Amino acid sequence: MSKSKSKSKSVRAMKLPRVASKIMERSYQRSGVVAGGTLLSSGARQARGLPAGEADRRPHFGSSLEDFLEAEGLLEEATEHAIKAVVAWQLRTSMERQHLTKAALARQLHTSRSQIDRVLDPNNEDVSVSTLRKAAEAVGQKLKLELVAA
Repeated sequence: MSKSKSKSKSVRAMKLPRVASKIMERSYQRSGVVAGGTLLSSGARQARGLPAGEADRRPHFGSSLEDFLEAEGLLEEATEHAIKAVVAWQLRTSMERQHLTKAALARQLHTSRSQIDRVLDPNNEDVSVSTLRKAAEAVGQKLKLELVAA
C-alpha cells in the first residue's frame, strides 16, 4: 500500500462523526469564522455579506463548546465519543512507541486483527471495557475508569 493511501485511510479514520461536523459547520456559518478558525473583523464580515453586529443575535456567542453541546442536547454523546477517541489514540501511540503492529497485538491478545482495528477506530463505540483493558495491558498501560460527582 502506498504512503498516500495509508495516510488518507488514517485521516479518514480520525474524522469527526457527522453530528460534530454538522455542529461545527453550523457554528461557522452563523459566526462568520473562516475555515482556518479565524474570527472575522466587522469589516471582513461586511465584505462577506454578514452584518457587523450579528454577534449580538447569536445565542451561543461567547459560550463554551460544552455549553453549546449541552444546549443542543449533544453533550453526553460528544463526551462518550471523545473518551473513546482519546483511548484509541493513546493505544495507537503506545503501539507506535513500542513498534508493535496490529497483527502482533492481535496475536498477543489471542484475537483477530479486525478486532484490533475496531479497538483502534475512534468512531467504533461498540468495544467493551474488558477489551479496552486487555489492549491497554498488552501495551504496558492501565485503563482507568472512575465515577465523578455530577
